[in-house]
Amino acid sequence: MDGTDPARPTKMRRMRKPRDQGNGPASLSPGVDDDLDDLSAEPPLAFSRAAGVLPLPLYEESKSLAATFQNQLEDWERRMESFFVLLPAPGDLDAIVTLFFERLEPLVGCMCESLFLREYEKLKACIPSNLWLAAQSRKSSKSTYSQFWAYPENYGLLALLFAILNASCDSMHLETHPARSAWAYYDFGGDFGQVLDNLHSASISLLTASQYLERPTLWILQAIILLQRRAYNKFLISVNVIANALAIRIAQSMGLNRLGSLKDDLKRVRSHTTLQDHPQGWVVGYLPWVREFAPNDLQKRELARKIWTTLVAADWLRSMHFDFSYMITDETNHTAPPAALTDEELNVVETLPDAIIDDPKRPSPQTYHRILLSLSRTVRSASQILMDKMLRHETLQLDLAQVREMDMQIGNVVQELPSYFRFDGISELSSSVQSIIARYPYLAVQRLLLQEMIHFRMLVLHAPHLHTVMRDPSDRRSLVACIEGACVVVTVWEELQRDDKSNPQIHYIKWHLIVAAVVLDSIIACIHANQSATSETDYWRLKSSLRNAVNFLHEPDTQNLLKRLPKAMPLDHLQRFCGSPEPPEKQEQHHPSSALPIASPFVNDFAQLGDAIPRSGVPDGTLDDADLLSSLDFLLTENGASMPDMNLFDFDPSQIGL
Repeated sequence: MDGTDPARPTKMRRMRKPRDQGNGPASLSPGVDDDLDDLSAEPPLAFSRAAGVLPLPLYEESKSLAATFQNQLEDWERRMESFFVLLPAPGDLDAIVTLFFERLEPLVGCMCESLFLREYEKLKACIPSNLWLAAQSRKSSKSTYSQFWAYPENYGLLALLFAILNASCDSMHLETHPARSAWAYYDFGGDFGQVLDNLHSASISLLTASQYLERPTLWILQAIILLQRRAYNKFLISVNVIANALAIRIAQSMGLNRLGSLKDDLKRVRSHTTLQDHPQGWVVGYLPWVREFAPNDLQKRELARKIWTTLVAADWLRSMHFDFSYMITDETNHTAPPAALTDEELNVVETLPDAIIDDPKRPSPQTYHRILLSLSRTVRSASQILMDKMLRHETLQLDLAQVREMDMQIGNVVQELPSYFRFDGISELSSSVQSIIARYPYLAVQRLLLQEMIHFRMLVLHAPHLHTVMRDPSDRRSLVACIEGACVVVTVWEELQRDDKSNPQIHYIKWHLIVAAVVLDSIIACIHANQSATSETDYWRLKSSLRNAVNFLHEPDTQNLLKRLPKAMPLDHLQRFCGSPEPPEKQEQHHPSSALPIASPFVNDFAQLGDAIPRSGVPDGTLDDADLLSSLDFLLTENGASMPDMNLFDFDPSQIGL
């Protein structure tokens, strides 16, 4: 070991600049310790250290913060100051938390605002003001502090707060961030990534200090889910797969895989019966985690269903990005998805009629995640097919018959989309949908991302068969799917980058833009090589989408991302069709040898594709064709540590990942 303190993150140099003391934390209340039992999500559970998937350096030492608080207060202050110094002023901290719940949490799906804010206020009251604001010299004594810090679980709540800070600041545009002034207090040489890395490291260190393997809580699971976003943005898919697997095993140890449904809980409550632990037997003495989770707390159990649903969807979706393996099967999953309720409705869930609880299409943050879970089930089916092929040493690609089967499965899900999630040129313009989105603004971004996920999955599922359908005019489904998918990916990215910067940054879509640009370039190359009779309007739509994608890929932050490709991204090559909007017959004719290898002899009349190309700034069509594998793409990336070497001039879209 290098002798560094594992519970102490790298400290940034702090600039001496006065803060607004009026925003200081609330004074410690004498009664704040009365509810300490409520601060941990569950009582401590025995959990074997052998179950830990990730190596934990200096485990014994790193878990000792609670003991240090009891026995060596000065050392505890020194170690904790390295965490508290990373927190913005209280007013800015509140703004970041508010922003997180308004814009980001509906996309993540692992929090309940009312439950968190209740604990957040207690946490702020337990942070020593002299350590948080560094406004005075250290003069405190043990009696100054709440016994809050004597409980290891509560360091998990602080870890969750740092995870929220990291995810919020990494996802929002810095120039419009409500707490942007907070970061002026830190001298990080203009590198905001250093701030994010320090917040990420602090959260991980505090997770270790919380003894999360022996004392699991919902806070721990929420923090692990949020911390994975940083790995996504760095395109480390293997890290995310392992972290999600760890979270699943922790969740199973807490009983989150056997919660049943909210209706089951309400039936017990209304019949005045209590959910009991499993019948006592000799096995319980050796498996103390075989118990029911929060048996009499409806809110907490529904939050647990929300967390479990997010973990399961990620497990199934990531199977396609890694090794076709997944942890959760139908036999081990006995938890229903969360009901389509808002946090406010969950607070009064006992009074809600069954008609509300049973409606899966009601506007709520959970509706989006219920749909993702359904789509991820199809991805799981595809992973199973590819796993079987891998075991038989066959080509790892779905054949056309299997692709059509996936079309039908996803088509059934898409047909059930509520009106406020549709992209058909009619539903989104209706007064009823506009009224719903005005009342629930997060639905607008959920709708964009859901459609991008569906269409990108459509693109990458059909793209491996692009060679075939370009030669066979009798089967045009894959070609139509590729055109629709590529155009929608570009359109959604344009909307997310609009001038008001109100939408979160969704970094993984940059990978999607690469695939969209290469596929569009390939199709346009076919038009040029074969002098097809494509109409000027249709041709211009294709080339406009390609131009916009290439322009986005030329941005500096995207250039840094492209450096992860094993070979240089051929942006200059992709720009060859980004010139004037003239129809192909007026353009310089490209010799077939100048086209990409994928640009094989094409059908004689490309004009039939006119109906397949979106007619406006938003995608057209009813989504009956939007038949593909979807993904929790704000938690996924299409590349990563296992990305194969590839030559984009001999492009096989299947190499990017399904």
